[in-house]
Amino acid sequence: LLPHLDDGDVPDVVGREDDSDFAEYPGV
Repeated sequence: LLPHLDDGDVPDVVGREDDSDFAEYPGV
């Protein structure tokens, strides 16, 4: 979904998964 964001731009709070980080950051 967001490979560049998933790389490290997004905190690993959710697990850095495409589904999870998107759910945690729906506005990204």
